[in-house]
Amino acid sequence: CAHFLEHLLLEHSKYGHLYRKFAQKKYVTNGLTYMDCTNYFFIGVDDVLESISELINAVDDPVFTSEDVVKTSEAIVEETKMGRDNMYRVASCIADRNIFSGVEIVDETYNVLGDENTTKKINKDMLKLCYDAYYNDDNKVLLVAGNFDYEEIVSYIESVCESIPRHENRRESVLVREDGIRCSYQEEYMPTSEDYVCFSFKNKIEKYSVNEIKYFMLFLMENKFGSDTAFVEDMKKENIISQIRSMNFGKRLDYMQCYLGAFSSEAQEYVSRVLEELKNN
Repeated sequence: CAHFLEHLLLEHSKYGHLYRKFAQKKYVTNGLTYMDCTNYFFIGVDDVLESISELINAVDDPVFTSEDVVKTSEAIVEETKMGRDNMYRVASCIADRNIFSGVEIVDETYNVLGDENTTKKINKDMLKLCYDAYYNDDNKVLLVAGNFDYEEIVSYIESVCESIPRHENRRESVLVREDGIRCSYQEEYMPTSEDYVCFSFKNKIEKYSVNEIKYFMLFLMENKFGSDTAFVEDMKKENIISQIRSMNFGKRLDYMQCYLGAFSSEAQEYVSRVLEELKNN
């Protein structure tokens, strides 16, 4: 639902397709949905104040029509198909699912976007319920950066927000439901029944530029997660969590660090297996 709303709110706003409208102004613009939040953003120069107003209105005063929901659903189905074929994306979601083992935060499709079946089950009422439950003032942050006068931009944003219809009771009206849908924040306590082992390799870089190292790291990630389907499948079976980090000290990227971890009761055996794979590859 969160990913669905990311598309619906701006692609079918009262201003039309807001992403396209921003793109016509030569903006960099997009919406991004993660496990715990959704971001809407633009980077531009011309007519910025107008665009800030439109963005706030699109998020805070949405249009929900059944026709728009159907159109959005069709577009998201195609996106989920592409996401399913992107092993890097799949591997990243597997890592998140492994980290949050025991909490249903990541769907069993191993994809934050969902899939064709989960997308088609979403309807207008579900989206409105999700919006009312989570799109409230306590959950929202507006970040504005640029060559602005502080007092002027704050005053402008306040005037924009004052013109939007208030929905002060919308969250309280859906907090308690009989069908078990969670509509409020809950803390989850997750006792770990298995040992967790992690280790890393850090290599000093002396003769390569920052961009060269970044490209190399990207190659490693895309090659391992993008083409090595066996490794990705093993991530599901073994609860492997893996990433590559860069350590930047000063003007140069001095270290490349590869981090591997897993839930495992046989820590030494797991380490031996990883070392053997690194040696062979």
